[in-house]
Amino acid sequence: MPFSSTQHQLAFSVMPSVLMSGDPVASSATAQQYGSVAANGVRPGFHVPAAVAGVALSAHYQWRWLAADVGSTPLGFTTTNVLGGIELTPHLTHNLTLRLTGERRAVTDSLLAYSGARDPGTGQVWGGVTRNRGHGQLEWAQPGYNLYAGGGYAVMQGTHTVANHESEAGAGGSALVWHRNDAHHVRLGLDLVYFGYKRNTYFFTWGQGGYFSPHAFMAALVPLTYDGHAGRWTWLFKGEAGYQHYTEHATAMFPMGEGGMAARAQYAGQSTGGLAGNVLARAVYQLTPSLRLGAEGGYSRSGSWDEVHGMLMLHYAPG
Repeated sequence: MPFSSTQHQLAFSVMPSVLMSGDPVASSATAQQYGSVAANGVRPGFHVPAAVAGVALSAHYQWRWLAADVGSTPLGFTTTNVLGGIELTPHLTHNLTLRLTGERRAVTDSLLAYSGARDPGTGQVWGGVTRNRGHGQLEWAQPGYNLYAGGGYAVMQGTHTVANHESEAGAGGSALVWHRNDAHHVRLGLDLVYFGYKRNTYFFTWGQGGYFSPHAFMAALVPLTYDGHAGRWTWLFKGEAGYQHYTEHATAMFPMGEGGMAARAQYAGQSTGGLAGNVLARAVYQLTPSLRLGAEGGYSRSGSWDEVHGMLMLHYAPG
């Protein structure tokens, strides 16, 4: 729900979320890879909820080249974190922009990373990871094309999870390859991506974070985007494909320590590569001058995981 004046814009948002997962303690094989079960077993009567639900709140402010926001992870999740960020985008020249970002965001790779979970062996909560990130980027834009290059550093923190550190760099650009009037646009681009983590915490035992964290990840991706509008409809279709290669280091089953023989158990590392990509489709209908209704769906393949997502959107702008 946005409010704006000539130069200032203020918006509030409410976003319900529901996360569903299987039961990791349903079989002994998966239970050994979850929480502290390998060391402590499963407490009598313990069960893993089939779903967690909550509502995230946030407020956003924008003025010229300053944007800021503050909010929370969904209230009702197993853990709750305060989130927020600030972004500065001053124009250094007519075509060159510097983008500086400082932010604290939720890691949404898994239910453990996003919501947190309760350990079957001790009843304690772990997970709920945030990325505390600083990032800088230079962007060159002309009417028909744009280029960018930047990098950043982040610290990953969560409840009873081992701390982690991430470095990242990227460069690329896109060009307008076809358009009709001002209603239809097709852009073709190239994105070069690198990021790496100090620790591999991609697992779901006690102290792990449940998020993709390779020692080094590199990818070259070619995005193709089509957007347009007609009447009350606007739409966006995007496809991106390319090649990825990543290396994961071996990591302790219990990186924060746990008693018994399980303390010395490890997950093996790996080095692999292959195809990566994603597709996204979004359509929005303007019901009234103040009210829009939309839907979005997508599929992603990156690293060692696949993701399917869908979302319904309702946007109301008073006045």
